[in-house]
Amino acid sequence: MFSFVVIIFFLVLFGLLIRTFGRNLSGVWKFAGPNGLEKISLTQMGPLVHGTQKLPGGYHLYKGYFTGSKLVLNRHDFGMAYLQEQGFPTKVAKKLEGSIMARMEFRVFHGNAQLKGQFFPQYIKFIHSPPTILEKCFLKGVKRSWTRE
Repeated sequence: MFSFVVIIFFLVLFGLLIRTFGRNLSGVWKFAGPNGLEKISLTQMGPLVHGTQKLPGGYHLYKGYFTGSKLVLNRHDFGMAYLQEQGFPTKVAKKLEGSIMARMEFRVFHGNAQLKGQFFPQYIKFIHSPPTILEKCFLKGVKRSWTRE
């Protein structure tokens, strides 16, 4: 009985893996962001997805997975100048650089041409002296839609 359950588990896992190859998310995606039209470059290898977005003074690094219908990404923020522009003092920005600052969950629509879902920014509470991060938590999701360029 145990081996039957294990075989079924691996067959389902294999089916999910194969499903990700049928829908390719690699390419440039665009969305209306706070600074106007923003572009993100995604690369997919099976279920693994990563991407980058260049910004003045830094960049966003996206890492996540794709199940064939659902895309989940974490956004890591880099660049001291970028983080300081976001309102973080230098010593707090050093602690935050490279950390997860947002999470996204999307569904695929229109034959891989559109991603619709939610963007979950992270709230960061800190004090200036001594520079300490007191709290980090994800906020309520905001609707987000990306289209393939």
